[in-house]
Amino acid sequence: MDANWGSKLGLVADSTLVTVYERNRCKSNGLNYETQDKTIEKNLARLKDGIQELEADLSRSEEEGTLSSKQLQEREDTLIKLQQQVEKLEALFQHQDDSNAREILLGRTQTTITRTSSRTVRFSDTVVETDSMDNTQVLQLQQRIVEDQDAHLDRLSESLGRQAEVGLMIGDELDMHVELLDDTENLVDRTAQRLGRASKRITNTSTCFSSHLDLTTTTTTTTTSTSMTITTASPNLGHLLPPNWKAKITEWLQEDIPSFDYGGYVVGEKETVAILYGKSEGIVAGVPFFTEVFEQLGCRVEWHVKEGEVLKPIQECAHVYGPVRQLLIGERTALNLMARCSGIASQAHRVRLLKDKNGFKGVIAGTRKTTPGFRLVEKYGMLVGGADTHRMDLSTMIMLKDNHVWSTGSITNAVAKAKSVGGFSLKIEVECRSEAEADEAIAAGADIIMLDNFEGDALKAAAASIKSRWAAKGRQVLVECSGGVTEHNIEEYFCDSIDIISMGSMTQGVSFVDFSLKVQKDK
Repeated sequence: MDANWGSKLGLVADSTLVTVYERNRCKSNGLNYETQDKTIEKNLARLKDGIQELEADLSRSEEEGTLSSKQLQEREDTLIKLQQQVEKLEALFQHQDDSNAREILLGRTQTTITRTSSRTVRFSDTVVETDSMDNTQVLQLQQRIVEDQDAHLDRLSESLGRQAEVGLMIGDELDMHVELLDDTENLVDRTAQRLGRASKRITNTSTCFSSHLDLTTTTTTTTTSTSMTITTASPNLGHLLPPNWKAKITEWLQEDIPSFDYGGYVVGEKETVAILYGKSEGIVAGVPFFTEVFEQLGCRVEWHVKEGEVLKPIQECAHVYGPVRQLLIGERTALNLMARCSGIASQAHRVRLLKDKNGFKGVIAGTRKTTPGFRLVEKYGMLVGGADTHRMDLSTMIMLKDNHVWSTGSITNAVAKAKSVGGFSLKIEVECRSEAEADEAIAAGADIIMLDNFEGDALKAAAASIKSRWAAKGRQVLVECSGGVTEHNIEEYFCDSIDIISMGSMTQGVSFVDFSLKVQKDK
């Protein structure tokens, strides 16, 4: 829009208004005002002529379409404003007291512009009782109303300012409460850690006085994926562990951090939580070992799965709470323990399912082929998975193998020497390569015969022959088979004449269960 369109007439209207006020003041004071009258009449005529020219120009522009609708509206508004000013000037100049003059001064009149397409614009409909006022009083009333509105706006502004100050004070108060809540949360976490350590000491004390554990109790867990059952020993196998097992945890931690903890220096002692995720299928085993690692580091473990439970990846198994540096110190040792122990438990569980499927009545056991220093964990995994541990070490059963026999000259000599020191409390097992060696061992007093590296029908025939022959003599003997037995061929060894099937593959070459421990990010 042309910024100068109608601006000159606006200046003339403003100048005329000043002259009208001056003329009315002279008239009220009895002074001569003829000069002002002539100027006002001249300006009013000029304004009316100018308005007519603007109306014609606006109509022409609308017909020709040279202006946008927005520009047309702006020019129309300017024209209406000029017409309103002229009407007010005439009312003041003529000093009208009739109702028409009041309507003009109060802005109640309708100002119209007639063009090719007529348009009517209506101004304020506010009604003010001014019947007893002249035009000057009406103007004064308008000024007072404006002043009252300004005062009201000032008070409103002050009120809003006070509300803003109150809002800031409330915000500061909330920040202080948040800090108090954070401090309280930290105190609760530290208290929980102290309670955890106290509970651990109480458990250790009570364990020292416990005796005669019932290891015959069995629990059955049904898994939805296989519709098979897992039968394990007592629900808390941790009660089987010897007093020195926690010292092993300490040794393993010391092995992993013998000097400076450079990574721990980076993260510091901020309290946080880490989540243990199970990332592959298997049986959860090693819970006491995992827990002890972090308890020795002043952390607290909250389990969400039970030992012996079937793991469905990816699954949250536990939450570990404590200083982030301590969590990272124990991370790898704890994960290694869980992965290895759960892998062996999973292998034991799979062969246990095959045993149940085929109705085998004997025992499936591990062997002494374990990792040095890690045997306790691996034997524990066998129990969780539902297998027998076999002998724990050289002191728990006397097993005479080919090297023992060759060193003493005969099976008979080897058994005799073993019985002389083992007494009645230790069973004697002899490794045999033929039925003749088995007969010699039984005659010498062996309790168990191991048929080593027998296969297929030959194994079953030899076992049946030995058991029936000695049963006829009133002698009951256990027959074990071993050597080359795996998860994939164990079903070939199932028969009524075999009492024990031992598997070195339960610990050698077994796949681990994949776990990871993830420290949670701050929210």
